[in-house]
Amino acid sequence: MKLSAISDMLFLDSLEEALQTMQKLGFRYVDLRDKLDGDTVDSLGTGKAKEIRKMLDHYGLQACVLVSRAIYPISHFGPHRYNKYDEQYHAFTLREFDRLCDTAEILGASCIRINTLYRTRNYFKLSDHEKEEQQTHNAEALRKLAEHGAKRGVIALVENEPPSLANKAEEFAILLEKVNHPNLRINWDIVNQWRAGTYPTVADYELIKGSLGGTHLKGAYRVPGSETVQNPSGVYRNVAIPDIDDFDHMPLLKAIAEHDPDAIMTIDTHFHELDPADKQWGAVEVMRRSKKFFEAMLA
Repeated sequence: MKLSAISDMLFLDSLEEALQTMQKLGFRYVDLRDKLDGDTVDSLGTGKAKEIRKMLDHYGLQACVLVSRAIYPISHFGPHRYNKYDEQYHAFTLREFDRLCDTAEILGASCIRINTLYRTRNYFKLSDHEKEEQQTHNAEALRKLAEHGAKRGVIALVENEPPSLANKAEEFAILLEKVNHPNLRINWDIVNQWRAGTYPTVADYELIKGSLGGTHLKGAYRVPGSETVQNPSGVYRNVAIPDIDDFDHMPLLKAIAEHDPDAIMTIDTHFHELDPADKQWGAVEVMRRSKKFFEAMLA
Protein backbone atom coordinates (compact mmCIF):
# COMPACT_ATOMS: atom_id res chain seq x y z
CA MET A 1 0.00 0.00 0.00
CA LYS A 2 1.21 3.50 -0.88
CA LEU A 3 -0.16 6.13 1.49
CA SER A 4 0.35 9.55 -0.03
CA ALA A 5 -0.95 13.08 0.51
CA ILE A 6 -1.44 16.15 -1.64
CA SER A 7 1.25 18.61 -0.59
CA ASP A 8 -0.87 21.76 -0.98
CA MET A 9 -3.28 20.55 1.73
CA LEU A 10 -0.66 21.50 4.34
CA PHE A 11 -1.22 25.17 3.42
CA LEU A 12 2.39 26.11 4.09
CA ASP A 13 4.25 29.09 2.63
CA SER A 14 6.64 27.17 0.39
CA LEU A 15 6.83 23.81 -1.32
CA GLU A 16 10.08 23.00 0.46
CA GLU A 17 8.42 23.59 3.83
CA ALA A 18 5.56 21.32 2.75
CA LEU A 19 7.91 18.54 1.64
CA GLN A 20 9.98 18.87 4.81
CA THR A 21 6.78 18.60 6.88
CA MET A 22 5.62 15.56 4.94
CA GLN A 23 8.95 13.89 5.69
CA LYS A 24 8.54 14.72 9.40
CA LEU A 25 5.01 13.27 9.34
CA GLY A 26 6.45 10.02 8.01
CA PHE A 27 5.22 10.12 4.42
CA ARG A 28 7.26 8.44 1.70
CA TYR A 29 4.97 9.39 -1.18
CA VAL A 30 3.47 12.69 -2.32
CA ASP A 31 0.94 13.90 -4.89
CA LEU A 32 1.56 17.33 -6.41
CA ARG A 33 -1.15 19.76 -7.51
CA ASP A 34 -1.03 23.45 -6.49
CA LYS A 35 1.12 25.75 -4.35
CA LEU A 36 4.35 24.85 -6.16
CA ASP A 37 5.97 28.19 -5.29
CA GLY A 38 3.77 30.15 -7.67
CA ASP A 39 3.00 27.31 -10.06
CA THR A 40 0.69 24.33 -10.38
CA VAL A 41 1.49 21.06 -12.11
CA ASP A 42 -0.37 22.49 -15.11
CA SER A 43 1.94 25.52 -15.41
CA LEU A 44 5.23 23.96 -14.31
CA GLY A 45 8.16 24.48 -16.67
CA THR A 46 11.04 22.07 -17.26
CA GLY A 47 13.60 23.98 -15.23
CA LYS A 48 11.39 24.34 -12.18
CA ALA A 49 10.30 20.71 -12.42
CA LYS A 50 13.97 19.69 -12.20
CA GLU A 51 14.41 21.86 -9.10
CA ILE A 52 11.40 20.23 -7.48
CA ARG A 53 12.77 16.78 -8.31
CA LYS A 54 15.94 17.69 -6.41
CA MET A 55 13.83 18.73 -3.41
CA LEU A 56 11.87 15.49 -3.55
CA ASP A 57 15.07 13.47 -3.61
CA HIS A 58 16.54 15.52 -0.76
CA TYR A 59 13.57 14.77 1.50
CA GLY A 60 13.31 11.14 0.44
CA LEU A 61 9.90 11.55 -1.18
CA GLN A 62 8.56 9.83 -4.29
CA ALA A 63 6.10 11.73 -6.46
CA CYS A 64 3.17 9.43 -7.27
CA VAL A 65 0.50 11.49 -9.01
CA LEU A 66 0.35 14.85 -10.76
CA VAL A 67 -3.13 16.13 -9.95
CA SER A 68 -4.17 18.17 -12.98
CA ARG A 69 -7.06 20.61 -12.99
CA ALA A 70 -6.50 21.52 -16.65
CA ILE A 71 -7.42 18.24 -18.32
CA TYR A 72 -11.14 18.70 -18.93
CA PRO A 73 -11.62 21.25 -16.10
CA ILE A 74 -14.71 20.94 -13.95
CA SER A 75 -17.15 23.77 -13.15
CA HIS A 76 -19.20 23.03 -10.06
CA PHE A 77 -21.37 26.09 -10.68
CA GLY A 78 -22.05 28.39 -13.61
CA PRO A 79 -21.20 27.80 -17.28
CA HIS A 80 -18.93 25.02 -18.45
CA ARG A 81 -15.37 26.09 -19.20
CA TYR A 82 -15.12 24.48 -22.64
CA ASN A 83 -17.25 22.94 -25.38
CA LYS A 84 -16.89 19.18 -25.13
CA TYR A 85 -17.90 18.77 -28.77
CA ASP A 86 -15.10 21.04 -30.02
CA GLU A 87 -12.49 18.79 -31.64
CA GLN A 88 -9.89 21.56 -31.56
CA TYR A 89 -10.27 21.67 -27.78
CA HIS A 90 -9.70 17.91 -27.58
CA ALA A 91 -6.54 18.31 -29.68
CA PHE A 92 -5.38 21.08 -27.31
CA THR A 93 -6.10 18.82 -24.33
CA LEU A 94 -4.00 16.03 -25.82
CA ARG A 95 -1.08 18.45 -26.22
CA GLU A 96 -1.50 19.57 -22.58
CA PHE A 97 -1.55 15.95 -21.47
CA ASP A 98 1.66 15.31 -23.39
CA ARG A 99 3.29 18.28 -21.65
CA LEU A 100 2.18 16.85 -18.31
CA CYS A 101 3.80 13.57 -19.33
CA ASP A 102 7.07 15.49 -19.75
CA THR A 103 6.67 16.90 -16.24
CA ALA A 104 5.78 13.48 -14.81
CA GLU A 105 8.91 12.00 -16.36
CA ILE A 106 11.10 14.65 -14.71
CA LEU A 107 9.41 14.29 -11.32
CA GLY A 108 9.30 10.51 -11.44
CA ALA A 109 5.49 10.31 -11.19
CA SER A 110 3.76 7.36 -12.81
CA CYS A 111 0.20 8.80 -12.89
CA ILE A 112 -1.63 11.92 -14.02
CA ARG A 113 -5.01 12.57 -12.45
CA ILE A 114 -7.62 13.89 -14.92
CA ASN A 115 -11.34 14.59 -15.11
CA THR A 116 -13.94 13.05 -17.37
CA LEU A 117 -15.94 15.29 -19.67
CA TYR A 118 -18.61 17.32 -17.92
CA ARG A 119 -22.18 16.24 -17.26
CA THR A 120 -24.63 18.58 -18.98
CA ARG A 121 -26.89 20.40 -16.50
CA ASN A 122 -30.01 18.66 -17.83
CA TYR A 123 -28.41 15.19 -17.86
CA PHE A 124 -31.07 13.51 -15.73
CA LYS A 125 -33.78 14.73 -18.09
CA LEU A 126 -32.13 13.10 -21.10
CA SER A 127 -33.36 9.90 -22.70
CA ASP A 128 -31.37 6.71 -22.19
CA HIS A 129 -30.19 7.00 -25.80
CA GLU A 130 -28.95 10.56 -25.27
CA LYS A 131 -27.15 9.54 -22.07
CA GLU A 132 -25.52 6.65 -23.91
CA GLU A 133 -24.29 9.04 -26.60
CA GLN A 134 -22.67 11.28 -23.97
CA GLN A 135 -21.04 8.32 -22.22
CA THR A 136 -19.67 6.99 -25.52
CA HIS A 137 -18.31 10.41 -26.49
CA ASN A 138 -16.69 10.68 -23.07
CA ALA A 139 -15.04 7.28 -23.46
CA GLU A 140 -13.67 8.15 -26.90
CA ALA A 141 -12.02 11.31 -25.54
CA LEU A 142 -10.48 9.51 -22.56
CA ARG A 143 -9.30 6.55 -24.66
CA LYS A 144 -7.10 8.94 -26.65
CA LEU A 145 -5.45 10.10 -23.42
CA ALA A 146 -4.98 6.50 -22.27
CA GLU A 147 -3.41 5.55 -25.61
CA HIS A 148 -1.05 8.50 -25.41
CA GLY A 149 -0.25 7.64 -21.81
CA ALA A 150 0.75 4.15 -22.92
CA LYS A 151 3.23 5.66 -25.37
CA ARG A 152 4.69 7.83 -22.59
CA GLY A 153 4.64 5.25 -19.80
CA VAL A 154 2.00 7.11 -17.78
CA ILE A 155 -1.34 6.03 -16.29
CA ALA A 156 -4.30 8.40 -16.70
CA LEU A 157 -6.22 8.36 -13.41
CA VAL A 158 -9.78 9.61 -13.87
CA GLU A 159 -11.50 11.01 -10.78
CA ASN A 160 -15.18 11.22 -9.89
CA GLU A 161 -16.11 14.86 -9.50
CA PRO A 162 -19.83 15.52 -8.90
CA PRO A 163 -20.34 17.51 -12.17
CA SER A 164 -18.49 14.89 -14.27
CA LEU A 165 -19.87 12.07 -16.42
CA ALA A 166 -18.57 9.52 -13.93
CA ASN A 167 -19.39 10.64 -10.40
CA LYS A 168 -20.09 7.20 -8.92
CA ALA A 169 -18.79 3.65 -9.25
CA GLU A 170 -21.67 2.55 -11.46
CA GLU A 171 -20.72 5.15 -14.07
CA PHE A 172 -17.03 4.30 -13.70
CA ALA A 173 -17.89 0.71 -14.62
CA ILE A 174 -19.59 1.91 -17.81
CA LEU A 175 -16.57 4.09 -18.64
CA LEU A 176 -14.07 1.28 -18.07
CA GLU A 177 -15.99 -1.07 -20.32
CA LYS A 178 -16.22 1.50 -23.10
CA VAL A 179 -12.58 2.66 -22.92
CA ASN A 180 -11.14 -0.82 -22.39
CA HIS A 181 -7.52 0.33 -22.05
CA PRO A 182 -5.04 -0.58 -19.30
CA ASN A 183 -3.62 2.96 -19.11
CA LEU A 184 -6.94 4.39 -17.95
CA ARG A 185 -7.55 3.58 -14.30
CA ILE A 186 -9.81 4.94 -11.60
CA ASN A 187 -8.97 7.49 -8.92
CA TRP A 188 -11.97 6.90 -6.67
CA ASP A 189 -12.66 9.80 -4.34
CA ILE A 190 -14.93 7.85 -2.04
CA VAL A 191 -16.48 10.83 -0.26
CA ASN A 192 -17.05 12.60 -3.58
CA GLN A 193 -19.48 9.82 -4.49
CA TRP A 194 -21.50 10.55 -1.34
CA ARG A 195 -21.24 14.25 -2.13
CA ALA A 196 -22.74 13.54 -5.57
CA GLY A 197 -25.71 11.79 -3.96
CA THR A 198 -24.82 8.10 -3.56
CA TYR A 199 -23.36 6.69 -0.33
CA PRO A 200 -20.41 4.45 -1.32
CA THR A 201 -20.52 0.80 -0.28
CA VAL A 202 -18.50 -2.35 -0.82
CA ALA A 203 -21.13 -3.33 -3.41
CA ASP A 204 -20.20 -0.18 -5.36
CA TYR A 205 -16.53 -1.06 -5.11
CA GLU A 206 -17.27 -4.51 -6.55
CA LEU A 207 -18.23 -2.77 -9.80
CA ILE A 208 -14.72 -1.33 -10.24
CA LYS A 209 -12.63 -3.83 -8.26
CA GLY A 210 -9.23 -4.40 -9.82
CA SER A 211 -9.33 -1.12 -11.76
CA LEU A 212 -8.25 1.35 -9.08
CA GLY A 213 -5.03 3.24 -9.59
CA GLY A 214 -5.72 5.52 -6.66
CA THR A 215 -8.16 6.87 -4.11
CA HIS A 216 -8.67 10.22 -2.43
CA LEU A 217 -9.29 9.94 1.31
CA LYS A 218 -11.03 12.47 3.52
CA GLY A 219 -13.78 12.54 6.12
CA ALA A 220 -17.38 13.66 5.83
CA TYR A 221 -20.34 14.69 7.99
CA ARG A 222 -23.94 13.87 7.18
CA VAL A 223 -26.84 16.30 7.52
CA PRO A 224 -28.11 15.73 11.08
CA GLY A 225 -31.35 13.75 11.12
CA SER A 226 -31.21 12.98 7.38
CA GLU A 227 -31.22 9.20 7.82
CA THR A 228 -34.37 7.49 6.50
CA VAL A 229 -35.50 3.94 5.84
CA GLN A 230 -34.79 4.46 2.15
CA ASN A 231 -31.48 6.25 2.84
CA PRO A 232 -30.10 4.94 6.15
CA SER A 233 -26.71 6.58 5.61
CA GLY A 234 -28.24 10.04 5.34
CA VAL A 235 -27.30 13.00 3.17
CA TYR A 236 -23.76 14.36 2.79
CA ARG A 237 -23.23 17.72 4.49
CA ASN A 238 -19.54 18.68 4.50
CA VAL A 239 -15.97 17.40 4.63
CA ALA A 240 -14.59 16.51 8.05
CA ILE A 241 -11.55 15.19 9.89
CA PRO A 242 -11.84 11.43 9.40
CA ASP A 243 -11.32 10.42 13.03
CA ILE A 244 -14.48 12.33 14.12
CA ASP A 245 -16.69 12.07 11.01
CA ASP A 246 -19.87 10.17 10.07
CA PHE A 247 -18.48 7.99 7.27
CA ASP A 248 -17.74 4.29 7.77
CA HIS A 249 -14.33 4.05 6.11
CA MET A 250 -13.20 0.61 7.23
CA PRO A 251 -15.21 -1.78 4.98
CA LEU A 252 -14.18 0.01 1.80
CA LEU A 253 -10.56 0.56 2.73
CA LYS A 254 -10.13 -3.06 3.77
CA ALA A 255 -11.65 -4.23 0.47
CA ILE A 256 -9.46 -1.89 -1.59
CA ALA A 257 -6.32 -2.92 0.29
CA GLU A 258 -7.12 -6.57 -0.42
CA HIS A 259 -8.17 -6.37 -4.07
CA ASP A 260 -6.32 -3.26 -5.33
CA PRO A 261 -3.16 -3.40 -3.19
CA ASP A 262 -1.17 -1.25 -5.64
CA ALA A 263 -3.68 1.62 -5.57
CA ILE A 264 -2.22 4.89 -4.27
CA MET A 265 -4.20 5.99 -1.21
CA THR A 266 -3.94 9.76 -1.15
CA ILE A 267 -5.07 11.91 1.75
CA ASP A 268 -6.79 15.04 0.41
CA THR A 269 -8.08 16.70 3.58
CA HIS A 270 -9.91 19.62 1.89
CA PHE A 271 -8.81 21.61 4.93
CA HIS A 272 -10.14 24.83 3.38
CA GLU A 273 -13.68 23.38 3.39
CA LEU A 274 -13.72 22.10 6.97
CA ASP A 275 -16.15 23.47 9.52
CA PRO A 276 -14.61 26.36 11.53
CA ALA A 277 -14.49 24.23 14.68
CA ASP A 278 -12.41 21.61 12.84
CA LYS A 279 -10.14 24.19 11.21
CA GLN A 280 -8.94 25.34 14.62
CA TRP A 281 -6.54 22.39 14.68
CA GLY A 282 -4.56 23.74 11.74
CA ALA A 283 -3.80 22.08 8.41
CA VAL A 284 -0.68 20.19 9.53
CA GLU A 285 -2.39 18.69 12.60
CA VAL A 286 -5.41 17.68 10.49
CA MET A 287 -3.05 15.93 8.09
CA ARG A 288 -1.24 14.20 10.97
CA ARG A 289 -4.51 12.98 12.46
CA SER A 290 -5.77 11.83 9.07
CA LYS A 291 -2.59 9.87 8.42
CA LYS A 292 -2.71 8.25 11.86
CA PHE A 293 -6.36 7.29 11.35
CA PHE A 294 -5.94 5.72 7.91
CA GLU A 295 -2.68 3.98 8.80
CA ALA A 296 -4.28 2.35 11.85
CA MET A 297 -7.24 1.22 9.78
CA LEU A 298 -5.03 -0.33 7.10
CA ALA A 299 -2.54 -1.95 9.49
